[in-house]
Amino acid sequence: MNENILTVDHIVMQFGGLKALNDVSFNIERGEVHALIGPNGSGKTTMFNVISHVLEPTSGEVFLDGESLKKTKKYAVNRLGIARTFQHVSLFSNMTVEENIMCGRYSNTHQGILGAIFKTPAERREEEEIRQRARDEMKFVGLDDVADTKAKKLPYGDQRLLEIARALASDPKLLMLDEPAAGMNPSEKEHLGSLIRQVQAKGISVLIIEHDMKLAMSISQSVTVLDHGIRIAEGTPEEIQNNDKVIEAYLGKKV
Repeated sequence: MNENILTVDHIVMQFGGLKALNDVSFNIERGEVHALIGPNGSGKTTMFNVISHVLEPTSGEVFLDGESLKKTKKYAVNRLGIARTFQHVSLFSNMTVEENIMCGRYSNTHQGILGAIFKTPAERREEEEIRQRARDEMKFVGLDDVADTKAKKLPYGDQRLLEIARALASDPKLLMLDEPAAGMNPSEKEHLGSLIRQVQAKGISVLIIEHDMKLAMSISQSVTVLDHGIRIAEGTPEEIQNNDKVIEAYLGKKV
């Protein structure tokens, strides 16, 4: 079994004359929490979009479990084991909490259109399994008491948790969280940190973009730092916090 769940290999992402990512490589070990950090405009979200196959890189490859994603259809990436949340909450606002999470599970269903039309026994069993999985994920993130609430009526912090629950319902090998703590208060961030550790305890690898350095450093085992599309550092949280290049990128050059 490959010790790396994800390998990012010499990724270049060019938009016209701008290189948003310039020869970036890093690995994520199986079962670890890996933080991707850097100042605004450093290329973090672009890298997320490349890994999740939203963007096709100009050059380079991404490998999941040792298998290249280069020829994978965009819609198939989730089936292969990558699930993500977005920088800005992206939910079905007029659907309930339970329905939103069920949508995350449908990517792994097996019954076709005929089963749905004729409500075959197999289709009914699968639908009940999907509903039960949604209930399990609601309980896991702490939203089981608002199952029938429409997503748009949830507090912002709970909407973030709902996104995570929906992503987990697809049985990912790698969960990608794009600034999950944005807009959360301190107690919500504490709950989020605990939740990410529980996700890791399930054997799911986590890649996180996070501006809250206290949270990022407390939950991650390894960190990659980008600046202007270039990887400037990689290491443990302690190594990163004491890295002169990282300090300079965030705070500017010493006088």
